[in-house]
This record gives sequence, structure tokens and C-alpha cells, in this order.
Amino acid sequence: MGISKIQKASISEEVYEQIMNNIISREWMPCSKIPSEVELAQSLGVSRISVRNAVQRLVGQGILESKHGGGTFVSDLSLESYFNSVIPLLTVGEDQICELYEFRRVIETGNIRLLSERMTDDVIVSLEENYERMKNSLSDMSDFTRIDIEFHCLIAQSIGNSLITNMYKLIREALYPKQVLIQNAFGAKGALKYHRLILDALKERNFTDAEKYMDEHMRMTIMNVKTKKQNID
Repeated sequence: MGISKIQKASISEEVYEQIMNNIISREWMPCSKIPSEVELAQSLGVSRISVRNAVQRLVGQGILESKHGGGTFVSDLSLESYFNSVIPLLTVGEDQICELYEFRRVIETGNIRLLSERMTDDVIVSLEENYERMKNSLSDMSDFTRIDIEFHCLIAQSIGNSLITNMYKLIREALYPKQVLIQNAFGAKGALKYHRLILDALKERNFTDAEKYMDEHMRMTIMNVKTKKQNID
């Protein structure tokens, strides 16, 4: 077993790292049972509490699975499962929110490039329906924002890449409350304008313009975020 005695002060963290290394290296294969807390504590030279804390953290992330009366097993992880460890993204602070929007700018423009290789008529139908619902929800900015974000999710989902889809779900959940505030402050005009431009370019299969409009849309959103933050500060 790839385990060595703990020397560092941060015992629980080191236990976590060693268990993770065994999983990543495939020394402990998916669906296999890992050693008991007692066995791990003895092998590592640490207390059972330190082992339990590390194991519970991994169970919470979906990397390990605890079966009542049966022990603890390595989860049968899919690519989507690895995004569980990014959940702290949901608690991103105000000081980092602009960085998250900048990251979204990279993702959104990249999505258009991938969509250019995989687009179908069904994508246009879904986006057109979404745009009509946006126009009909102007009296409720919370609902408008939800539909606004759904527009971008539809593009991400249409690519057919599970990593992109799941990353965008995390971004969406983290940004929704902030986006509602921005929509209330600056209105819906900008989102409607750019979504129409992006949609029309996609309908014409003009992916160069679609990417350009998406980048402008994200850039304007980032400017609004910074303006809003400065007003709060």
C-alpha cells in the first residue's frame, strides 16, 4: 500500500493527500474497498480522528463512498464527479467576482468556437424560444436573469462535452445572485441586444460574428460588474 508515516504538522491534510494520491495513481481502484480507519491510522502513524476527518472530507466530495456496516469504497468516478471538489466556487467573495466573470468570458467565447463544429437546427430553435421568454419576463428581473443564464447554458449543453456542461452549471450557480443585482441596476437592454446579435449570427452560421458578439457581451458585463462594485465600495 502506498502509505508512509506522517511527518507534517497538518496531519489531517496530509492524510487526505495520501489517500488522494492512492486514488489518483489507481493503487486503489474505483469500487475497491479502502483499509479501515484503524488500519490507516496504524500505517500512517496518526490518530483515528485524523483519518476520520480526511475520509469524511473525501466522502463529502463524492470521491469515497461509505457503506453502513460494509466499510469505505472508492467511488466509481465519472468526469462529472470531479467537479464536486469545485463546489467552494459557490462561496466566492466579492473581491474575486470579477475574476469569475473574466473566466466566464474565456469559456463563453470558446463555447462558440466548439459550437461551430457541432451545431444543429435544434440549437437555434431552443435559443429562439429562450429569447422570446426573455422578452416576456421583463417585469421580473429574477426570472429574466434565470432565462438569460439559461441561454448560455443551452449553448454549453449543445456542445456535448460533460466537462464544459458541469463547469458552466457551477459558474451559473455562483453568479446568479450577483447577476440579478446587475440586471436590476443596469436593466435588460444590453442582454437582449447581445443575445439577439449572437442568435442571428448563429442562424446565419456566421460563427466569427457570433464569437465577436459573445466577447463584447461578456466584456460589457464585466464593466457593469466593476461599476456596481465601485458604487458599493
